[in-house]
Amino acid sequence: MGAPSLLPMFRSEMQVELLGLLLLQAERSWTLDDLSQQLKASPSSVHRELQRLVNAGIAHRDAGQRPHGYRAATESPVYGPLRELIEATTGVPSRMTAALSDVPGVVAASIHGSWAAGTVRPESDLDVIVITDGDRRAAQRAARHAVVAACDAVLAVEGGPSKGRTAVIACA
Repeated sequence: MGAPSLLPMFRSEMQVELLGLLLLQAERSWTLDDLSQQLKASPSSVHRELQRLVNAGIAHRDAGQRPHGYRAATESPVYGPLRELIEATTGVPSRMTAALSDVPGVVAASIHGSWAAGTVRPESDLDVIVITDGDRRAAQRAARHAVVAACDAVLAVEGGPSKGRTAVIACA
């Protein structure tokens, strides 16, 4: 597995996902087993990446806890900028989930296109589909809010995959 197209300065997709878990859930302490299961990666591979992050001052290892706990080093000067980078590039699904969770009638949401395929380029936009039985404008506002950093426009399209539903397409 090579460098992810979205963040080519990182060695692997697993490294980016690990950073996402640690930095985007900074209040949580993770065990090696938790992270290995979440990342679907071998414990030895995850452990190597964790050691690199600890040595770089990006993560902390709680040696007093068994099994050891790992968490983001929020006091590090690189924490804020690195978190922003990770959130802007890999945090879109979690932002979309959070934004749409309070919108009544949302049936489904999906990110598709180059972001979902992992083939993002500088000129790529963010393609999102939200299916709702409720207020399409509320879903449109929520989707726009969630992807404002990566998206130029949100278009509402009447009709949908089944009678009586509205599809909201962001950045089509």
